[in-house]
Amino acid sequence: MLLIYLLLGFKVVVQVERAPLKATPDFFSETISVVRYGNTLIAEKKQDGWFMVRYKGDTAFIHSSCVHKKALHLKLGNVHTSNSNSIALAAKGFTEQDILSVKGINRQDLKYLDSFKISENQLRKFKQEGAFE
Repeated sequence: MLLIYLLLGFKVVVQVERAPLKATPDFFSETISVVRYGNTLIAEKKQDGWFMVRYKGDTAFIHSSCVHKKALHLKLGNVHTSNSNSIALAAKGFTEQDILSVKGINRQDLKYLDSFKISENQLRKFKQEGAFE
């Protein structure tokens, strides 16, 4: 088994509810598929915050903020999942409680903001209109 991983790469485990697999290592590139929390992928390399992974025989890219390099060990009855929002807050040094402690912000406001969904096409249009490189 160890020889297989040395030849193929290393395991990464998805640590967010849903993570997009991209065609290129760019947030605005085409989404090939979406993987879910706990899925294991074989990564060939990591570069500039992206893992190059194999998925259903194809090469794809997943951002390092969505995966963990070692397997997750879960205990039944004590499972806690993280979504992309809590991961983003944690990366910035905040927790949901930190945000809620700000005067004038409540859980309903956070749920309202979290309800906004932006499609890949909307992101591309935003990138083009803003002249982002």
